[in-house]
Amino acid sequence: QALMTHETHKSIRARVNAMCVRRETEYLRQSLFIAHVGFCVLRRTLGVVVLAIGDMMSPVAQNKFLRSGFANPPRARIEATFDGATHVAMLCGISDEVLQFVATQPFPLGTHDVQLVRRLKRNRISRVRLTVEVKNIAPVGIGKSGFAHFATYQPQTGRTRYVIERYFLRSAVVAA
Repeated sequence: QALMTHETHKSIRARVNAMCVRRETEYLRQSLFIAHVGFCVLRRTLGVVVLAIGDMMSPVAQNKFLRSGFANPPRARIEATFDGATHVAMLCGISDEVLQFVATQPFPLGTHDVQLVRRLKRNRISRVRLTVEVKNIAPVGIGKSGFAHFATYQPQTGRTRYVIERYFLRSAVVAA
């Protein structure tokens, strides 16, 4: 339960449960895992409290809706191939249906097959393929180069949804 979100598909839960049941019980390892879960819950709770205190003291607290519901996964990018070249963009925000990303060149409006990529600890990499629809493009700002993109997406499989929730939205108790 700690490694998955509530929305994780039952087939994925069953596979993880089957893996756990097949392993021999190691009480020290299980105790350390329980302590780790407790630490993750405490860290997440303290993070929420610190954000709430910061929001109370912020002069722009009334505009909190602009960032609510969006995760900002570290070391995450988007890769897309169009016009015969691979284009890379930095992932700035992701929700369960919207992507926000910045690229040096504008992506054309419309539908694109992209790959979300995130570098994890110990040089592991999480990748997931998506079809996104770029809805809006705006210059980043005066004197800055780049274009902000806003796109919608819909996970096609339970595995795709699980990878996005676990590694990009980081909505599981024990975040990756």
